[in-house]
Amino acid sequence: MEKLFLGIDQGSSGTKGVLLDMHGQHYQEFSVPVSTHVIDEMQIEQDPLELLRSVRHVADDALRAADRLRKHIAGIGLSLQRSGVCAWDSESGAVLHRLITHRDRRTKAQLDEMNESHAIITRKSGLPVVPHYAAGKIALLQREFPDPKALISTLDSFIVQRFAGDSRFITEDSMAARTMLYGLGTAAWDDELCQIFSVQASRLPTISSSLGQHGTYRGIPITAMLGDQQASLFGRMAEGINALLNIGTISSLAIFTGDSPVFQQGFVTSVLYSEGSVQREFKYILEAISGASGPLIDFIVKDLGAAQSIDEIAQICVAVPEEQCPVAFFPLGSSGSPDWTPGLPNVVKGWDRTSQRPLVRALIENMGNFIAQSILLLSETGILTPQHYPLAVSGGLSDLDFLMQHIADVSGVELSRLSSREATARGAAIASMYSWNKGKPRGMVPRHPEKRLFKPQVSKARERFAVWRDLREQASRGEVPTEYFFTLPE
Repeated sequence: MEKLFLGIDQGSSGTKGVLLDMHGQHYQEFSVPVSTHVIDEMQIEQDPLELLRSVRHVADDALRAADRLRKHIAGIGLSLQRSGVCAWDSESGAVLHRLITHRDRRTKAQLDEMNESHAIITRKSGLPVVPHYAAGKIALLQREFPDPKALISTLDSFIVQRFAGDSRFITEDSMAARTMLYGLGTAAWDDELCQIFSVQASRLPTISSSLGQHGTYRGIPITAMLGDQQASLFGRMAEGINALLNIGTISSLAIFTGDSPVFQQGFVTSVLYSEGSVQREFKYILEAISGASGPLIDFIVKDLGAAQSIDEIAQICVAVPEEQCPVAFFPLGSSGSPDWTPGLPNVVKGWDRTSQRPLVRALIENMGNFIAQSILLLSETGILTPQHYPLAVSGGLSDLDFLMQHIADVSGVELSRLSSREATARGAAIASMYSWNKGKPRGMVPRHPEKRLFKPQVSKARERFAVWRDLREQASRGEVPTEYFFTLPE
């Protein structure tokens, strides 16, 4: 019976699944939406049980599909949203605290107070000290639930224990490396980092390899577990792509750097994956991150009420003349790479407020400007080179042609939108296949076909980017003119 591999991507907006054969060809895709609880602008949570149910739902749909196809699922790869933290009871499995998501900023004050330790944290962990990452949330929940029976960790630990029926309390290297508690030099929980954050290292999960056995689901081995952006790049590397821009809930530009970590100020150095049961071996990435992507679409739809869908946003961007379009700097809480400045204001220059449509176009340009800025900086440093071009792009928001062209025009880099944008679930499936096969299977398709190329064109995008950059600098210095501050229309 022909073998298939199931990749499951549990993300902020939903859980997706992909079935692949040994050649990397798609058989079927699955999707289940999930909800988010926005308590206020600082506190954003999700229900771990809802996330668990969605993973099971996708897995069960895939099993039924495989039965209809008369094929056998040989392995499952899990990819999970990173940096969120939840708590559950080790005996009953009951959830004690919902997932404090990667968008949550309730630990900001705590992190600000440890300013003198920021350099040490970044040097050891490879991460900027921002609320996005897990350490502050772990410390918070360890204080709230001091009983060691309360298990506190990132989402992967909860999912693999409950989904796989694995009694072990584990994580893996690519997720552990996003906590600010993991030492890149030792590939282990770092005592000094734990002390800085007042985290009890004895209560942290055991770190295992990304590729390996992580339990079973309905008799099918779970042979890979990775963070979401790591899974995306892993899958594309099987097709000859070593740099991937994924535009979804966040925007992530991940670049494979090989067997050793590469450090660049303002960008994230992290583990791509690990393998080996006795002595783990590692691959590394450098990553640029912007949070002003998926939440910006939510803002346009839910707060502005200016559009109802991605398609409508795309139509507005094309219909609004450039000369009517203001320039918006909208970090939505944090500037992301490369300076990670928290609490910056949302500002707009040149908006007459008579219509929201020009603002919609400006906000999509703003999303692209954050991305293009990182491409330009990483190109200047020589980390992103012509061998990475055309730059591969995936993720749901890559459907916005206007956004893709704007990034190309500002950065001067040709972009290749990949035909399958479910890069994360696909990467998880390929990771499972690699782990099961102990290497790349013969006959696997070397490169996934591209859907469309976006070549840099002569436009005013660079001029508008310069205005955006000036707004960013003014916001960072606290010198934004009062009339530029954004407020929702009455």
